[in-house]
Amino acid sequence: LAQLGIIDLKSDSVLNFLKIYTTEEEYGDIMSFSKIRDVDLTNDAAILIQSIKDISAVSCRNIRNTLYKKGFKQDYDPTNDYDLGITESLVKHFLDLVDSPKTPLNNRSLERSAAVHTSIVVTNQLFLSVNDIVELGWLEREYYRTSKTKWDGVLFKTDDHKVSPGFVEFSGGVNDSTSLEKEKSDILKLYNMMMNVMSGYPPHIKKQMFCIRFYANTMFFEELVQYKDVMFRIEHVSLIIPTTARQIVKFTCEIPKLIAVVKQVEDF
Repeated sequence: LAQLGIIDLKSDSVLNFLKIYTTEEEYGDIMSFSKIRDVDLTNDAAILIQSIKDISAVSCRNIRNTLYKKGFKQDYDPTNDYDLGITESLVKHFLDLVDSPKTPLNNRSLERSAAVHTSIVVTNQLFLSVNDIVELGWLEREYYRTSKTKWDGVLFKTDDHKVSPGFVEFSGGVNDSTSLEKEKSDILKLYNMMMNVMSGYPPHIKKQMFCIRFYANTMFFEELVQYKDVMFRIEHVSLIIPTTARQIVKFTCEIPKLIAVVKQVEDF
């Protein structure tokens, strides 16, 4: 991304460079600026996530029993309890996949077949409670500011499809042989397009965009943002798609970060 003039805060070498060639105050300002804002979970969501995290004998059965004991409240409200709904739905989704007779995520599947169980499900669920603000378009979608480029997914402002907070890119499938070069090529395309879109923003609009990528059984939630006339790439969450009970627990613990990303996009 250096060829695009983007400082990649995901890179350890870049962070070391910044520590050497910026003042302590400047480095602290950059780190503070790039840190995603925490969100306050509802009490029920916090209890459910903590209860799953505290399971001593980790198994799908024990996770499922905890899910039904601490979740699925009778007075559930899909808007006010959105974080509880996200947690319930995603944990159950991956429990069902892991428990299924032929676990799809343990077999080889190509980009779009994998996306049906991973990127599309996770992203749809995350933005369900704000679909009056952010709308999702899937598979071979175009966005007028990127000409005829076909996107795996586009995030639109619901009331104005000329405004897009970001894009979704499938850079590989599950347990497939997609090369690292393919991922690098997709990243370059993504960030080049996001820079082009941002260059057309009016002066009073904050220059930022988001992207969601899938590669090597992992979802990445990232942001491109301008800070003091410099472009920065920020990786907010790197999330392994769970294929075991223990990975489901780890996935559950990352859900608050996912909700924080949704809030950032919602405020775009």
